[in-house]
Amino acid sequence: MMNEFNPYNCILLVDDDDTSLFLTEMAINRNKFAKHTHSLTNANEALEFIDAYCKEIDEAILEICPDLIFLDINMPGMDGFDFLDSFNKFSENRISKIKVFMLTSSDNPKDREMAENKGVAGYIVKPLTTDKIKELIQAA
Repeated sequence: MMNEFNPYNCILLVDDDDTSLFLTEMAINRNKFAKHTHSLTNANEALEFIDAYCKEIDEAILEICPDLIFLDINMPGMDGFDFLDSFNKFSENRISKIKVFMLTSSDNPKDREMAENKGVAGYIVKPLTTDKIKELIQAA
């Protein structure tokens, strides 16, 4: 159950940079932005996570399905845009409640445009700060 201290049940962080993951998770926890946070270092693992935990079978499993994904663009292997292409192939029933935000160091207008064209809920330039978290909560 969500409340004013945990507006999201579960957030999935997808970024190949351990320092960025640590700082983002710290900001989320410090601001009580979510009850659960999971960090993965590559997009393939994130797709497997969604496949495993975002099924309408068991409430305990759904507890782990992310409400929100913070996704980096530049990752080795499958980048954030490739992830979005695969993510959008999941059934609407499975992913309709998941919001994806790009959380990246890229401030390139072309990256922003491509992210918007792929249906992201927002584009945030790292680092994730308390002010950026408050903006997200107010926009939700």
